[in-house]
Amino acid sequence: MVAGAEGVRSVAVLLVLLVPATGNWLLQCSQCVDQAYYSDDTQKKNLRALHLPDVYKQIKGVKLHQYDHANDEFVNKFFSQTHIGALAGDLKQVMPLAVGLVPERRWIAANGTSQSTRNVNLVRDSYLLYAGLGALQELMKMYETHAGAQTTRETEIDQIITELKTTMHSVLDEQEYNRQKREDLFDQILRAAATVEVLQKSIDLGDRRMEELGVVSNRLTTDVQDLFEVSERYNDTFKLVWQEIQREAEEGLVEFRKATEAQVEIELVKMQAKKIQLEEERATTRIKGEEQRKSEDHRDRVDKRRIEFEQQKKLETEKELLRLQEESNLRQSADKQEHEVKMLEMKLEAEKEQAEMKNKAALEQTKIEAESKIKERRENEDVHLRELKQKGEQENAARLAAIRETAEIIRNYVAEVFGNPEKLALAVGTIIAVCAGIYLAREMAILLREQLNKRLGRPSLVRSTNRISTWGEICMFVRSCCGRAPDPLQHFSDVVLSDALHKQICRLALASRTAKQRKAPLMNLMFYGPPGTGKTMCAMRYAQASGLEYAIMSGGDVAPLEDQAVTELHKLFSWVRRSRRGVLLFIDEADSFLGTRNSSMSEHLRNSLTTMLYHTGTPSSQFMLVLATNRPGDLDSAVLDRVDEAIEFGLPDMMEREKMISMYFRKMLSDPLGIPVLDPTKTPQKPAHAAGESDTAAGRDIVGQSVTTDHLKTVSQKVTGFSGREIAKMFVAVQTHVYASDQLQARATKQKTRGKRNLTMTADMLMEVVDKKVKEHGRTVDMITSGYTYEHQGTPLGSKSGKDIAALHASGFIPPKLKTP
Repeated sequence: MVAGAEGVRSVAVLLVLLVPATGNWLLQCSQCVDQAYYSDDTQKKNLRALHLPDVYKQIKGVKLHQYDHANDEFVNKFFSQTHIGALAGDLKQVMPLAVGLVPERRWIAANGTSQSTRNVNLVRDSYLLYAGLGALQELMKMYETHAGAQTTRETEIDQIITELKTTMHSVLDEQEYNRQKREDLFDQILRAAATVEVLQKSIDLGDRRMEELGVVSNRLTTDVQDLFEVSERYNDTFKLVWQEIQREAEEGLVEFRKATEAQVEIELVKMQAKKIQLEEERATTRIKGEEQRKSEDHRDRVDKRRIEFEQQKKLETEKELLRLQEESNLRQSADKQEHEVKMLEMKLEAEKEQAEMKNKAALEQTKIEAESKIKERRENEDVHLRELKQKGEQENAARLAAIRETAEIIRNYVAEVFGNPEKLALAVGTIIAVCAGIYLAREMAILLREQLNKRLGRPSLVRSTNRISTWGEICMFVRSCCGRAPDPLQHFSDVVLSDALHKQICRLALASRTAKQRKAPLMNLMFYGPPGTGKTMCAMRYAQASGLEYAIMSGGDVAPLEDQAVTELHKLFSWVRRSRRGVLLFIDEADSFLGTRNSSMSEHLRNSLTTMLYHTGTPSSQFMLVLATNRPGDLDSAVLDRVDEAIEFGLPDMMEREKMISMYFRKMLSDPLGIPVLDPTKTPQKPAHAAGESDTAAGRDIVGQSVTTDHLKTVSQKVTGFSGREIAKMFVAVQTHVYASDQLQARATKQKTRGKRNLTMTADMLMEVVDKKVKEHGRTVDMITSGYTYEHQGTPLGSKSGKDIAALHASGFIPPKLKTP
């Protein structure tokens, strides 16, 4: 909104310069434009709190549209006619106070003519700005309310989980108690089953006895029937006898049955007695076994204690023996060492005495020899001088003779060559043939290398890559096995990013590094943001941290290939899929050939885009795309659909600029030139040198100790809006300025610049370069936003009248081709 207000203000000033003073009352009233942004409390009344929910509803009801300007205005000739905004009629229904009526609006068309419109609705951008701020405050209140409720729900859920854990522990304890009860009940059932089995055997024995008794009874019944049949054949005379026999038989049967029952009862009593006897024997056996086990346990414990006691005594005895033996060994070694030390001292003293005697003898001998040589030199000085003079003359004569002989040989050869035309032609032809052979060999080697790169090496679209050969991979593997594997995130140690962006990049790099282990495809990314914010460098470091190879290509290289673009793209992806580690394919300026498909796109570029979409339609674990663009809105929708995460690289903030400035100062000035940065809170300023004392005398080779950390913070404040590339170029300019100042100073003092000189850098020199770069940055931004306007002596040409400009053209001060807006 502030930028919009600045644009309105600039247009108003331009109209004031071009329109007479009596033309439009609205353009003469600057407070109509600026009063909403000035905090003049004396001009405000009826202050009251704003009802934020109503403002929130109004903002929700605002409808945004995309429209095209009907007329080509002067201020829009540098921008597209398409714009977004709200219609005044729709906005007036939702927010009546945000729309005002202007009696007349004048504007300049692209052809320079003045146009006007009456009764125009004017949208108060300041009203919309503060309404949006109120809606944002309402959203923050709603968020805080929901966040508090969410925290309360999480606390309640934690309490419920704690209670459930307590209940589960109680249920588990109850299940353990029931299990023990079931085991006890199962033991009781087993004992009851054994008792029932014993009783069942007794009952089976009684049943067998009753069956035998039934058999005897059946036999008796058969005999009685036989007798009855016999008695029927007898006459009535024997009836009395039969009755008597029958009576006797019945009495015998009753007695037999009674005897059998008595026998069964006797057997049952015997079985019960036997059972009781067996139980008593079992109890006795159990008691005896327990007593025996207790006695064995007691015996084992006694034996164990006795063995432990004996082992402890034995161990103490052995320790005592070892201690005594060590003390004895120590005493013996100390005595032996003392004796050896004494022997060595005596030996050293003897050797020292011998060496001193030898040194004295050698010194005496050397002294005598030197004195004799000196004496001999003094006595035969003229002889030695004559010998040296003769030797020098001989060497000079031999050197001159060799030179004469060589010159004679060359003269004869040249005379022979130039005297014989055939030899001259042969020599010239040989020289030309050798030069041509060298040139052709070099050109053929270059051609052969290009052909091998095309057929076996990297594709022509790839500008740079870090792919290595198989032998290189083996060497890297051996080095990684021999040493400790480095931290993959160390590749981002010299990259200055914001904390949130650094964490996001590291998270994605680790995810890509473990993608093959997790059997997951690699993610496609999009880096977008202003130029010079480190997108390409971060992509290269991302590939190194994720263990992938990288290949960098530019989107502008595709369009010139025309019909060969599709073939080169197929070769590129075939080359990418042959990688063992996977490839990060970085496409810089991706909007150059991945833009939105429309009627103005050429057929070759459309085919290239289709080929790119074909190769990237399915997620792959072999390669990943990283698109870099300054205009993400121009990319095709299908390309954006293939992007898994979009990361914005913005301009550095204050903290990031401080880090970059410290890093580039160290790389450009401290490391190569030795210019330090002082901390005024810790390092005291050194006193000035005394008169006549130079820096070299003070022990310093490079002088530059006046730059402190406070100066670097000031620089970081001045370069607001600079990108990382602009900061780097600024410090290159600082380094160049330091060297240039040294050369100029050397020329002024007429000193030679050979060898190492003292390079001087002060805070004023640093600030001078920084101020120049800040002005250059401002001029660049102005040229991008409003074009170039030539200014002479602080007066813009746009403020001069038409006659003045024509006079300047006529005088030749302004070239005819220079146009002023």
